[in-house]
Amino acid sequence: MNTLHPFRLGRAVLAALLLAPAALRATESSRPIQPAPAVPNPECLECHEAEFKPRKKGQPPEWIGVKADTYATSAHGKLACVECHTTIAETPHPSKLPAVQCAACHEKARATHVFHPRLALTPGSEGKDTSCKECHGSHDTVSVKRKEFAFFDGGQTTACGRCHEAATKDYLASAHALTSTGRNRTTPDCLTCH
Repeated sequence: MNTLHPFRLGRAVLAALLLAPAALRATESSRPIQPAPAVPNPECLECHEAEFKPRKKGQPPEWIGVKADTYATSAHGKLACVECHTTIAETPHPSKLPAVQCAACHEKARATHVFHPRLALTPGSEGKDTSCKECHGSHDTVSVKRKEFAFFDGGQTTACGRCHEAATKDYLASAHALTSTGRNRTTPDCLTCH
């Protein structure tokens, strides 16, 4: 049986302990270093943090701007603002900015959202059915895996109904929307057919 002498074993353990930080640093240095964003989020929030105020004189107050805590817990909460608002390189920036191009990161969206065929047009067309934020929000985008997502598990009728009111009314009056008691029955939702 090949065993280490206690003195040699102690030296081996000591060597491993001494070399571990160097090995960890070598691993960390091999990871790509993410450059700091051109404009950090706190700098964006200096001007764009949400305020509860009227949009125009005489209108009721509403939240205008970005709620920092809501953004932090959103699906994009770990991103820098300038990762979506790619034309901003410094502040102050021009007041008119091009629309955010969600498809730049979400390339598969055109294939997975075939129920809105105008998304596949090149160049893209303007409208509610081609605006990602109409369904998914913007700074408050909820992950599709969370139950708060508008289309999550049974929420499609209400969520799709925001734009498709007549179709939703017809669906709710149809046999497809009826739920039976006693048996386990899967009720089809909007995307079952579309």
